[in-house]
Amino acid sequence: MSPTQLSFVSLLAGNADALYQALVEALVEETNVAIRMVDTLDWHERRRLVETGNVDIAAICGADYVRLATRHPSPIALFAAPVMQGARYASRPVYFSDIVVPMESPFQTFDDVVGARWVYNEPGSYSGYAAMRAYMANRGFSATFFSSAQQSGSHQASLTAVAHGEADVTAIDSIVLERALHLDPALATRIRTILAIGPNPVPPLVVGRHLSPTIAQRIDVAVRSMHQRERGKRALDAAQIAHFVAVHDNDYHPIRRDLFHAQQGGAAAATAP
Repeated sequence: MSPTQLSFVSLLAGNADALYQALVEALVEETNVAIRMVDTLDWHERRRLVETGNVDIAAICGADYVRLATRHPSPIALFAAPVMQGARYASRPVYFSDIVVPMESPFQTFDDVVGARWVYNEPGSYSGYAAMRAYMANRGFSATFFSSAQQSGSHQASLTAVAHGEADVTAIDSIVLERALHLDPALATRIRTILAIGPNPVPPLVVGRHLSPTIAQRIDVAVRSMHQRERGKRALDAAQIAHFVAVHDNDYHPIRRDLFHAQQGGAAAATAP
């Protein structure tokens, strides 16, 4: 792809796609560089584009960043991350893994969910999988803490399973959960949060290493100053983002630590048939 026609990919939850499209449009206006959001491919195909260095800008999970950063050479470079507007984020580039159960369940604390049916989005996710596994390992819970662990394929599918009583507990990216509740206020009557794991480093924006330093710097400056201009601020407000800030590799050390603890904890549970 030519330097004047960039690609943007989001590997975050699907309910963020429209928000990132608005951000891309604002970024085009800020930089005067054509940027196309790649949203017609399924999530796994988009992930392969990032992993193979065939995308210019991407919003990715912190766990994906940590894994890709270990490659030599790495296909991506870290440059910015969002600071969310909610008070719980305390003006920091962080988020939480919210532990969600059905509204009518008897569970009040994490200890209560022993023997429960856990549903998670996918094993490469930090907020939906690794954060839960690391929390269990740090608490000394064994691999058989849950009676079953079932992959759903997405945060939205996990929420639906819990809301409909098809699963007992799930871990959801707090930003995704807030958007889901905004889009479907009735969801608040079917689920509740019993624990927030975090704060943890928020999913970042990255650029492809192949991108010219000049173009990468233009994108970086535009992203971090977007809140200072009318169109950019509108796009950020729609996404409940206050602004973007620079982030660095060592900001993601907590995720490296948790991925290690999650791996040390062994299998979470036998997958239900």
